[in-house]
Amino acid sequence: MAMDREPGQIPAHDWDRFVARHWARSPSLTALDAAPLGTVDAFDLVREIARPFRAGMRFFMLPALRFRVGDVDIRAPGDLLPDDGDATAGDYLRRLDARLSPDAPWLEIEQPLVADPAAWAAVRSVLQGLWDRVGCPLQPIAASLTLGRYVREWAPDASVLLLPLHGEVRVRIAPPGADGGAVRDWSAGPGHLVYWPAGWRARERSERALALQLRVPQAPAALVEEVRDLAIGMLQPALYPDGATPMFPAEPAREPGGGAALPEPLQRLVRELPAFAQSPDLETALRVKWAGRCSACALEPVPPRGQPPPLRDEDRVGLAPGVRIVAMPVGAGMEVWAVNGHAVGVPASAAGDALRRRLEAGGRHRVADLCGAPGHDPALRLALDRLHAARGVALERTYAAPAARVEADARG
Repeated sequence: MAMDREPGQIPAHDWDRFVARHWARSPSLTALDAAPLGTVDAFDLVREIARPFRAGMRFFMLPALRFRVGDVDIRAPGDLLPDDGDATAGDYLRRLDARLSPDAPWLEIEQPLVADPAAWAAVRSVLQGLWDRVGCPLQPIAASLTLGRYVREWAPDASVLLLPLHGEVRVRIAPPGADGGAVRDWSAGPGHLVYWPAGWRARERSERALALQLRVPQAPAALVEEVRDLAIGMLQPALYPDGATPMFPAEPAREPGGGAALPEPLQRLVRELPAFAQSPDLETALRVKWAGRCSACALEPVPPRGQPPPLRDEDRVGLAPGVRIVAMPVGAGMEVWAVNGHAVGVPASAAGDALRRRLEAGGRHRVADLCGAPGHDPALRLALDRLHAARGVALERTYAAPAARVEADARG
């Protein structure tokens, strides 16, 4: 369900002031230079995501949608969801009020940005400036869109960035602990950013608002958890390539001295784990994963790659707005270049370095020139095509192209 809008440029926010005064310290209500999503685009995204849910709820898929009336989940909301007859968010909310007032209906969409590469890129561009100053989160950010009338409490296990996109959201934020302290009671609308650190308690109240919430995990064990999950995913098939599930004996075996022996599956794990932890495979996997996360600003999951046709020699391309190439060596003679959360394997070479530097320097370049024409390197051409599919490079043509090809590029 990828929408095909082009991402716009988002003016830089004064993150230096924000970080110095508020990040991981205290709540903040501030005005952004520009909201990452306009009301129209945000509601169009909600309506597009809701389309398949009108025919029946979908489970175990992202984006995930929940419709509530007050605190009650409506499992099959049907025509209570937005449709093409709702031209604006205001039109939709008035339709709901006419049917359900005085009850308070609202919907929540988990991970909506995965359905719209342009919206995802706009939000990622806003976060990039902040992460440049405080570091990229170790774990993925949880994004959600809410629309309607609701009241909800926030758990204090994450920092929250709240961006109203339509209507008004009131937020009451209390400091950690039971002793109270300075309570913030704010009203925010489109163009505002509300932030509160992990540990603070917040109550969010919406009156016919559309808002984007970004939850940034704050877990002391995040690094260990990320490495553990990756290692388990790699080590299990290595220990049991046939897919077998290890079992412990009902009665433990005995050591020669009479003591209980460690079960064989654990003995095997103890033997294999030190060598695995020091193997280049684990380090390579960590490098690839970290490059992808940094390039996505931890805004995961990311939209899937597009399927544009292969680039032509005459095509002119440049780095897409807001995109950075995160390059990392991943072994003898290889590098990984990550853009928008997608990793591309590239042979390490002077020609590859030159191609990346030219893209990072800006401007538009002929594909043939970037790939070293004449006698271009096919590996670089393949890497450039993959960067294009990942929306890391933007295409500009200076000649007439067949209509069908132009439409295919727009879909990608």
